[in-house]
Amino acid sequence: MKKTFLKIGCLFFAIVMIFSTFVACADKEETDDEESIEVSTVEEETAPVPDMDWGGKVFTVLSVKHYVEPNFEVVGQLKGNKVSSAVYQRNLWLSDKYGVDIQEYGDSSENYLELLEKTISNGEQYFDLVFLYRDEMASAIQRGYMKDLTKVEYLNLSNDWYNESTINSMKISDRLFHMVSDFSLIDKARTNVLFLNRDLATDNQIPDILDSVRDGSWTIDKMYEYQTKVAHDTGDGVMDLDDYWGLACGGVEASSTFWAALGNSIVTINDNGTFDVGLTKEHSVLSIDKTRKIFTESITFNENKFGSYSDAFDTFIDERLLFLSETLSTIEKISPVADFSFTALPYPKYDAGQTQYYTTNDNTYCATFGVPTCAGDSSFSGFMIEVLSWKSHTTTFPEYYNVVCKVQNSYDTECAEMLDLVFDGLVFDFGLLNSQNIKGIRAMLEKSILKGASITTEYDGSKTQVENAIQQIFTSIEELEN
Repeated sequence: MKKTFLKIGCLFFAIVMIFSTFVACADKEETDDEESIEVSTVEEETAPVPDMDWGGKVFTVLSVKHYVEPNFEVVGQLKGNKVSSAVYQRNLWLSDKYGVDIQEYGDSSENYLELLEKTISNGEQYFDLVFLYRDEMASAIQRGYMKDLTKVEYLNLSNDWYNESTINSMKISDRLFHMVSDFSLIDKARTNVLFLNRDLATDNQIPDILDSVRDGSWTIDKMYEYQTKVAHDTGDGVMDLDDYWGLACGGVEASSTFWAALGNSIVTINDNGTFDVGLTKEHSVLSIDKTRKIFTESITFNENKFGSYSDAFDTFIDERLLFLSETLSTIEKISPVADFSFTALPYPKYDAGQTQYYTTNDNTYCATFGVPTCAGDSSFSGFMIEVLSWKSHTTTFPEYYNVVCKVQNSYDTECAEMLDLVFDGLVFDFGLLNSQNIKGIRAMLEKSILKGASITTEYDGSKTQVENAIQQIFTSIEELEN
């Protein structure tokens, strides 16, 4: 993924320079003829698809609608918020250019997986593209409801509007059944990030963490050191919501996110189509030890430990929390009420030798998209995915950055810089994606980190059951028609 914050900054700089030059020239040459003024034009970016007119063909998207995290990137509104308006204008342009009518279907009261199953079993050709929450998508793939995107016409996954490492982590035996791109924003909103109270860090003589992120030395050991500097009891001898904390998390699944950020995967798919379960490998065990430290109860609390799921957020806003682990969508709630300097951060590395920062999506409300087997014309679906992803790359996706990086009412380039690193390191672990179909696999990891249980003992007790479940998923996918 390209460095969006730099693009926006450079574009703004260029506009300012052009405007300044024009004003200067106008002041010097007020008597010049209007016809002597040359207007600079920028050639339109070359489209990655043929110049086709689909004659008003409807492109129907099954779009998840849920009060926690609905799709907001599909149709938009003319007078909606900035992102919604950008989506509307993008679609209007695509309609004029290619003769397509983008429509969405979604009802929060429906079970989307059951709806898709019913549509397919009835032989209906209705949905050209479907968004499903991660657990539902995993089941849809296993049941054979999704097409292999590597064989869909017009898709070129090497283009800039796709993240190569993300796409690769979603493949199964070189087959790709779901994906994300610069078109999809719901997965960005549900990407796990760290939020840092920069003022609290400064007050506790903590060096600028952003510098550590940039030079590659932002590690989990440093995070633990900084947590312990901030966390303390204010006098009653009991750590509670009146005290200062090093870390608070919106949910217990954050423990698996930290573990994954240290370069681990629950299930790794090998090039030859086999798989490895990574829970008991040496690096995993060492990573669990490091992750346990940052979840020490005297410096960290999870979700509703004190009675309310809003406690972590409220403690951050009250300026008594150094790090908040949440999804990116939380930034839109923080920014209007925070009276302190804060920023998003990538999760820390295992050590400075780790080459990249990694993160995961929320396990519940992150949605990915794919082409269902009920699509009437998969080439039309491929055309629209490519053109939507291409056009969104310079319209709706940068506008989303403008919104989430508008910290304290001004665009924060450092926040955008950090989010580039977060999105570049987004991984889709097969084990996390299929955690509902591999019973207990994520719970083992969380129990080991948060409760101190031996991961080897936990896994050995369920090894046969777990590996049989994984093999069943592989077998069902291998049996799908190519």
